[in-house]
Amino acid sequence: MQEQLHAAKASGVLLDWNTGKVLAVEGRPHASTPGSAIKPFLLTYALKHGIVDANTRVYCRRTLHVAGRSLPCSHPNDQPLLDAEDALAASCNTWFASLAQRMTAQDLQAALQQTGLPYSTTHFDEPDDRILTVLGLENVSTTPIQMAIAYRALFLHEAHTSVVWNGLRDSVAYGMANHARIKGAGVLGKTGTASNPGEWWTHGWFAGGIPNRFVLVIYVPRGDGGIAATLASHVFQHLLPEDAP
Repeated sequence: MQEQLHAAKASGVLLDWNTGKVLAVEGRPHASTPGSAIKPFLLTYALKHGIVDANTRVYCRRTLHVAGRSLPCSHPNDQPLLDAEDALAASCNTWFASLAQRMTAQDLQAALQQTGLPYSTTHFDEPDDRILTVLGLENVSTTPIQMAIAYRALFLHEAHTSVVWNGLRDSVAYGMANHARIKGAGVLGKTGTASNPGEWWTHGWFAGGIPNRFVLVIYVPRGDGGIAATLASHVFQHLLPEDAP
């Protein structure tokens, strides 16, 4: 993993899917906003508590403005009406902004508490701040190891036919985490791109895994989720034999 991440000055954590044992760590444990990598956790909570369901559909116009910030969707425009699974695969900001509008401050705090990730509740009473939090742009800051532990817990508690499981599978198969796809392995994953307060540049995340084998988190300090997903694919390819099923 060191060889794959060194050139990009990226950080990474590799866990054993079944035991949680740390198999490899590379880079410094810098805490950063998670961007869209936080979306699966909030969707899981919302589905469990009836805030949305699998068939909740939102029309995406690809333009989103929140608190003076332009947050356009970058997924393809061929399917503007998305349900929960599609929205996760496409990482649709518009759909998740709608989710945030359905959540109370108490809902959001409870959902974040269940992730185990560090967060601040300072502005959850403000609708725009709830949206920015659900999009992973404010009020949450996490390290790669914290993200890896949280994703492993998510994977272990999700049914393999659930909306979130399928959305993470589709995210890699054809969605926004497509750069992490490798031949012969059913990778699950999610990307995230965000900036830290006071920084104009972005950083990128990939968080995901190969069922019953590995959980992998990649963090790129100056980049985006696409770069992180590409690095993840290189790590996965190095880990798996060429004839892996």
